[in-house]
Amino acid sequence: MCCIGSQKLMKIEPASVCAIILAYGPRKDQLKNVLAELIEQKVGHVIVVANAVIKNTLQMLYELSKIHKGKIEILISNENIGSAGGYNLGLKEAYKKSHDFLWLLDDDNLPHKDALTELLKSFSIHNHSIKPDKLILQSFRESLPEMKEIVRRGCSPALPIPASFIGFHVMKVWDMFCSKLSSDKDKSSSLSNNKNKTIRLHYALYGGLFFHKDVLKTLGFPNPLFFLYADDFAYTLNFTSQGGNILLVTNSRIIDLEPVWNATGGSMYNIYRRLKILSSEKVYYEVRNRIFIGRRIFPGHLLMYLVNKYLYLLVLGFLALYYRRFDRFRLILCAIHDGEQGFLGKKTFGNLK
Repeated sequence: MCCIGSQKLMKIEPASVCAIILAYGPRKDQLKNVLAELIEQKVGHVIVVANAVIKNTLQMLYELSKIHKGKIEILISNENIGSAGGYNLGLKEAYKKSHDFLWLLDDDNLPHKDALTELLKSFSIHNHSIKPDKLILQSFRESLPEMKEIVRRGCSPALPIPASFIGFHVMKVWDMFCSKLSSDKDKSSSLSNNKNKTIRLHYALYGGLFFHKDVLKTLGFPNPLFFLYADDFAYTLNFTSQGGNILLVTNSRIIDLEPVWNATGGSMYNIYRRLKILSSEKVYYEVRNRIFIGRRIFPGHLLMYLVNKYLYLLVLGFLALYYRRFDRFRLILCAIHDGEQGFLGKKTFGNLK
């Protein structure tokens, strides 16, 4: 147990941690591995939000909860409530518990054997200079290209440029061209050089978040209306904008057992993903939520926003014509409209693809 506010570095026990796992769909084996590792690392309590999971997964959870009596708690939602709704449900339940610390994980986020130890150690160190309610830690997820790039560079990526459109801005085209020219010079900062460090972030992902429960007084609970995608961006950015600190703990490692669907590449590649690869649901929520967040947090000049918007749609329209994905083009236009108008919540898709 950590003595908050003490000037002496004290050991925080894993038993003071409540892990919240968001489980979805058919990933029974991955979830079982994650639970086994958390038990091995001696966390005090585990809350599993069973979000529209299959019967086999529920059966496995019930069996494990009997084996580890009082250790594993199951919250069931028969309807898919998304990542925002799932973590909202799990955090509200965890807040009632006696455990001081909360650790958020997806059902395929397998912690390395020292992942929790490194988080507890880092929290104890930073507790001298940062109040517990102003500190969030993030574990390093090795499978995410964006996170690897953060560690390689040793700094957080820049926040979106005001008046951007789903991440696209005409100024970024020039920056990307310049970065290609200087790419060889940029490789001096390597991944290994920045390991065993903490790196300050503007925002973070749900999977791997670790914090004292007092953080929730500032952070609040995720907004279920986001449903999924970019909800963790809005959630954690709100924390840092109020003076909170998010630190990436690079030697607290998590392995993603499933490929991460929203790992991104360049802007043009994202257009291709939206047209050809991702499901209609993922495309709709990604576009809608990013538009919503952009217009409210990084609005910029309206004229610049419209320039970026129609340039992007021009390229998107040509590619939709080339790939014959007019249905997907219409879906993206619908998502843009809803994001700009602030229409959040779960969407019924019908025959849209």
